[in-house]
Amino acid sequence: MKIRLKKVKTSIVKIILITFVSIIIISNLVIGSIVFTNWFGYADRALTEISIKLEDDVVNIVEFYIENHWTGIKDKDQKGLINHLKLVIKDRNSKILIVDRNTGEVFLDYIKIEDFLNTPKSITEPILIYDMGYPALSEAYNTYLDSNVESFKLKNNGDKLYINISEFNKSEINWVIITALSDKQLTSTIIKNIIYTIVIVIISLIISIVIYFYLIKKLIQPLFDLLDITDKFTKGDLSMRLLVSRNDEIGLITNAFNNMADTIYRLVNTLEDKVKQRTFELEKTNEILKDNRDHLRLILDSTAEGIYGMDIDGNCTFCNRSVLKILGYKHYTELIGKQMHYTIHYSRKDNTKISLDEYRIIKAMKEGAQIHVDDEVFWKKDGTYVDVEYRVYPQKKNGIVVGGVVSFTDITESKKAK
Repeated sequence: MKIRLKKVKTSIVKIILITFVSIIIISNLVIGSIVFTNWFGYADRALTEISIKLEDDVVNIVEFYIENHWTGIKDKDQKGLINHLKLVIKDRNSKILIVDRNTGEVFLDYIKIEDFLNTPKSITEPILIYDMGYPALSEAYNTYLDSNVESFKLKNNGDKLYINISEFNKSEINWVIITALSDKQLTSTIIKNIIYTIVIVIISLIISIVIYFYLIKKLIQPLFDLLDITDKFTKGDLSMRLLVSRNDEIGLITNAFNNMADTIYRLVNTLEDKVKQRTFELEKTNEILKDNRDHLRLILDSTAEGIYGMDIDGNCTFCNRSVLKILGYKHYTELIGKQMHYTIHYSRKDNTKISLDEYRIIKAMKEGAQIHVDDEVFWKKDGTYVDVEYRVYPQKKNGIVVGGVVSFTDITESKKAK
């Protein structure tokens, strides 16, 4: 019984490697996406809370300064507020703007962003918020004026700003306080961690592949040994065996191969012994048959009667030496295979033809009857005839006539004497 295996172009080692690497990459992508999403979610929540806290601190400082240190002198109040705000925005990527709601002029601009650092400075000339070069702040300010929305998360020059807006009103002061916090405060660290994680994953993957190849070589090598031994075994070296040193599936396959090889080895050796024995018996039988055939030929050639055999169609199958002598032939091959009716018994003494239907030998043989005839002639090789007395004996096999034997004697002289 043959089991057809599906042909594949890729080796098992490559399939396992591709599967292994795919599982690692997919699992890391899934886990990484979950972890990184959580990190960014945490950063978003943390930055939102920090931006709210920053707004509260700035409003409190402004309120404290107005109540305790306000002079009404613009340059002096700007510097005083900046000195107080330093305590709040220290170590923060933030921007604080105080805008006069009535005129839209920037009263105070304090910037401290990670990518570029401008030292705090007072405003000497009137500047509108739209001239600051921060589209996100302008957009948030306009939206606040239109709809009183106080919290925003907007992109500005590649950064994401967490913007909060509140108003401060006291006597002649009508300010809009804008605080903006850049996401770089946390996301830069997260991005670095992501890069480190990717590098670690790649290094781990490379190490895993190296370990995989080492383990695969150790695990699969017995299979290559098995292939090599199998190739030698199929080429006739039936003594090849594998050393079984493991108890796993490969060890079971190796043990099964050894058992199969032992069985084949025993069968082949037994078969060779049987073939030798049968060959010897056959040679002995052939020798006996040859002796019997030679003995039978000796008997046939020792008789004075001519004896020949025919198949069911009248073709000569054998003849003895007397047939050759009486009919003038030199060798058996001149008669073997010839149709005997057309060769030696085709006409009567007066040369009248004997048709095949009148051929008494064939007719008697097919009917399975024995006949004795003493009034016909057989024609010799040289075209002369001899008077013969012949007898026909049908040959049967399993009750079916398969041929016949004809024995005859030359009665020419006896007929002349009569």
